[in-house]
Amino acid sequence: MIILDKPYLLFIEPQEIGHTVIIDTLTRKMTALYKAGLDKDHFFGWHQEICGYNSSCSNRSIKDEYITNSLCIHYMACHRPDIPYEQLKIIYELTDKEITPHWNDLFPQRFK
Repeated sequence: MIILDKPYLLFIEPQEIGHTVIIDTLTRKMTALYKAGLDKDHFFGWHQEICGYNSSCSNRSIKDEYITNSLCIHYMACHRPDIPYEQLKIIYELTDKEITPHWNDLFPQRFK
């Protein structure tokens, strides 16, 4: 698993397929942060994670402090054990807002 230091959040590479979906305060906070963020750093490709879901071709700025990717909600809900405590704490403290994720937030489009 690769984890980049601050200012990157949830740039992880889980090694196992996620089997449990966790919709809790942390997942809803990450959803709110992602939806309030702004696209940044556009690329010509995308990343496919172990479950087969694909990122978008851009990163997203969160509160002008951190950078995340479009798989962040999927990671929070489906790969929680792979997220370091320090990153969970940052996400918890960044906002009081919560948004319940949509199905497409949890399971982004797959490309073959």
